[in-house]
Amino acid sequence: SDSDSAALLDRSAELAGDWPFMWLSCGSPEVYKFVRTRKKHRLPPEVPRGRLVLLRHGEIVRPTWTSNFDRAPLSERGQQQIAALAAAWPVDPPEAILSSPLRRSYESALILSEHFHRPITKRPCLKEWSPDESGLPQPEYMALEHRAWADVDYVPPRRESLAVAAERGRACLEAIGDAHEGRTVAVSGHGTLFS
Repeated sequence: SDSDSAALLDRSAELAGDWPFMWLSCGSPEVYKFVRTRKKHRLPPEVPRGRLVLLRHGEIVRPTWTSNFDRAPLSERGQQQIAALAAAWPVDPPEAILSSPLRRSYESALILSEHFHRPITKRPCLKEWSPDESGLPQPEYMALEHRAWADVDYVPPRRESLAVAAERGRACLEAIGDAHEGRTVAVSGHGTLFS
């Protein structure tokens, strides 16, 4: 819904600080339409104009045998989602493309790279938050995830809390913004980290 989209966009704006950005989610045409028409931050005239375009990866081939999606590829539909997004790109073409090292995000960045003829830079700080990477059965994984969302300071086994992940994401986006001041940059990442 538009109110959910607005809340997500407002939270993303908080993480991005003063750096103007767009949040593009390929999973929902409604979110994409909403974001394309929403006004972004207004900066003082002396601040160089630039944009971080935060892109959640396309739909994945979701493995049923594990909760670890790190190696999950984009589905055919996910590839089409990203190609359609690139064709309807709502702002100036990106001068740089940055990506999480996880396969689904990197494959999304590859499609952008082919469309815009720009190289990709992997940024480990864009890696998605996860309560466990060992491949727990889905019910156990979901229990950890629910507990973490109920208490953002909870530290799941072998991972970081959601609060720490949010700080990592904010610091990462700030560093990207500082390094690319005044330029449009595509950042291919993940829903939890960007929200």
